[in-house]
Amino acid sequence: MEALPSLADDGLATPLVGEWAEEKYQLVSCYAQVFARSMKNAWQRRICIDLFSGSGRAKLRDSHRIVPASPLLMLGITDPFDRYIFSDIDETNLTALRSRVDREFSTRDVQYVPGDSNANVSKILRLIPPYSKDCRVLTFCFVDPFNVGNLKFETIKQLAAGKRRIDFLVLIPSGMDAQRNTRHDNTLYAEFIDNHSWRKDWGDLGDLEQRRRGFGNFFVDQFGSAMERIGFNWGGVPSTRVIKNENNSPIYHLAFFSRADIASRFWDDCKRYTMPQATLPFMRG
Repeated sequence: MEALPSLADDGLATPLVGEWAEEKYQLVSCYAQVFARSMKNAWQRRICIDLFSGSGRAKLRDSHRIVPASPLLMLGITDPFDRYIFSDIDETNLTALRSRVDREFSTRDVQYVPGDSNANVSKILRLIPPYSKDCRVLTFCFVDPFNVGNLKFETIKQLAAGKRRIDFLVLIPSGMDAQRNTRHDNTLYAEFIDNHSWRKDWGDLGDLEQRRRGFGNFFVDQFGSAMERIGFNWGGVPSTRVIKNENNSPIYHLAFFSRADIASRFWDDCKRYTMPQATLPFMRG
């Protein structure tokens, strides 16, 4: 897949990120495009949520390139969603995002929810049109927490409640952020993976199995199992995309969850075609 475009500095807030973030943004953009285009004739309303939206741009730490981040990439797809909902706790980021959206995508239906997404999930839910037989609503939610403490699984539960038609693409901080405190009790982990007995489950594996699997994979599988308990398909750790840093060390997993089998096939296609030089057939021309 082609590299993201390099943008000129517009003077607005632009968070500094690792080079590996470009791969994440490519995957998000690819799935949003597949989702929106494939579903546009089957659903009356297609909704896009970005729970940790940031400012819409990011600066890559090593190359100093400024690239579009998830909100602007999802706004810029060829078959845009009917509504976008962006939430971020950082007021400076959200102000910059508003300015960029107003400048580049003024005709889109964009709603903003400032503050902690976990505390404001009821506000986000009110912005999703209710589903009915006359108005079928399908939602795609990108969940990109900065660290384990940013997301509570209860937020996912509320967004998915009542078998709402919703797919999730979730960044799971499975690298150092998840591993640094494995020997200490940490309620943040329990709230992220919806399992207050995770330490016992980890200990029950035994030293040999712990070394074989690694805590990062265990953590990802715990999150996936929690999603499975609320009705989502979970293909295991192999179904995720592992994002690595410049030292080839895993830093997080991108995991996809849907109740529809076809959506998982879309995700598999995007994993395959976000490799260098690959192009999805429908994205040509």
